[in-house]
Amino acid sequence: MARSPQQPIPQPPATWSRMLKGIPVRNRAARELRREPGGGAVIAIPTQPKSWYKIPPVRWLVRVPEHRELHLDLMGTQLWDVCDGSRTVEQIIDFFAVQNSLTFHESRVSVTTYLKSLLQRGALAVALD
Repeated sequence: MARSPQQPIPQPPATWSRMLKGIPVRNRAARELRREPGGGAVIAIPTQPKSWYKIPPVRWLVRVPEHRELHLDLMGTQLWDVCDGSRTVEQIIDFFAVQNSLTFHESRVSVTTYLKSLLQRGALAVALD
């Protein structure tokens, strides 16, 4: 269906540009355990026990680990290294585009997908303006 000349071109939501200006920061409680030979890394993220776990019989029977390990591949390790709290998401995307000979948009897809994964797992947080 063709658009009439009077209809404005749809713009991306304002949240997208706001997200690009966000600054990813590492979880202060997360720590890097080791580097892997292939360029990856292992990150330890503390776990929060569920409320049901505090009931004594459950606590005696079920052992909840103090932290969970997050195994990062080479790209994840590079992303972890540049998320130092001083670069915006857009600057990180530009960095990956140059590092891996990608266009901005190709890099944006990879970086934002991996950032989302690290955010969901509790390794990173994003500070917005």
